[in-house]
Formats: sequence, C-alpha cells, structure tokens
Amino acid sequence: MSQGDYLPDGEANFKGWLENFITQCGTYDAELGLTVPQYTALVALANSFNTDYATANTAYEAAKAATAEKVLSRKDVTAAVRSYAKLWKANPAISPGILNALGVVATTTSGPVTMVTFLNVTGCGDGVNKLTWNRNGNAQGTNFIIESKPEGATTWAFTASTTKTSFNHTNQIPGVEIFYRIISTRAGENAGPCPPVAAYPNAGDSELKLAA
Repeated sequence: MSQGDYLPDGEANFKGWLENFITQCGTYDAELGLTVPQYTALVALANSFNTDYATANTAYEAAKAATAEKVLSRKDVTAAVRSYAKLWKANPAISPGILNALGVVATTTSGPVTMVTFLNVTGCGDGVNKLTWNRNGNAQGTNFIIESKPEGATTWAFTASTTKTSFNHTNQIPGVEIFYRIISTRAGENAGPCPPVAAYPNAGDSELKLAA
C-alpha cells in the first residue's frame, strides 16, 4: 500500500479489497446515496477486473509451466549434444573443419596443446588396468584420447576419451600384455601421442598386482 493511499499494492491484495468494497457498497447503498445504476456500473467494472485478473493469472501460470518445460528440454538436448560432441572431438578422424562447422569448438583456448608425460599403467588382478598421466600444462577442458594395442596387434584402437588425468580400463585379462598411449586434443588441435606404456610388459615375467 502506498503511503497515504488506502488502495493496497499488488493485484491479489487489490482483488480482495475490491470484493469487500463492492459488498459493502451493496450493504450501505442507501446510506452512501448510491443509485441502482451507479451500483450496477461499479459491479460491472469489478466483474471486468476479476475476469481479466483470472485470465492473466491463468496465462501467468501457463507461462511458468512452459518455462519449466523449456528448461527441462534444454537440459535434455544439451546433454545429448555434449555427449555427441565429446565423442566427435575425441575422434582424430573428424577434421577441425567439420567440428567448426558443427559449432562445437570453443572460441578461446588457453595455451598450446602438449604431449602428456609420465604415463603409468598398472594391471590389477580384478581385470582393471589403471592409467595415470601428467597433463603437462594442458588447460582444463583438454580431451585426452586413450588408445590401446594388444600384444601382436598392428594398429592402435580408440579406447576412451576423458578430460581427467586417469582412466580405468575394465574387463581386461590379468597378465595379458597391452600397450597404451595418450593423445591430447583441444579445439581441433592435437598433440602427438605419448610414448606407449604396457600393462604387464614382457608378460609372464611381470608381477601381477592385485587390486586393493
């Protein structure tokens, strides 16, 4: 309510006040000197406001619901887009030009993309090969592509992609030699693969490390 004014602030408060005002006008019409046409006109104005208030309130609630649905829809489609974009950006066969055309390349980068260092691979008895490495100055958001090559294989295979500096390769056979290497990539720029490191090098001679 504004200072010095009897009309309340806010449409809901005003609606309640108006309903009481009209009721009291009908009760004290004689004392107030209200003629029937005057009272009828007041009631018509109040009814018009109430109708418009209800319409606006319904539209407001519908807009809130639509906004909530929009937020959920954006969340769903964003998750799907990020999932696909992560896979595509981690795939060296997809050119930077295609990534730029899709609009999934960040507009800013922080420093050069560098080869990771100190790759360490530990084979565990539960079939998990644990990889850790040093990001070697690569900015946050850099993707690290993990490639693997079993003993005797002639080509490297894509295994996973992560922005972290560790990865667990599950469902492996304890004691079986398998080589790993890491490729750093960000905004369409790749660094060369790091020197490969094997789980169970010279299999048969290495000690099987049991999982903690």
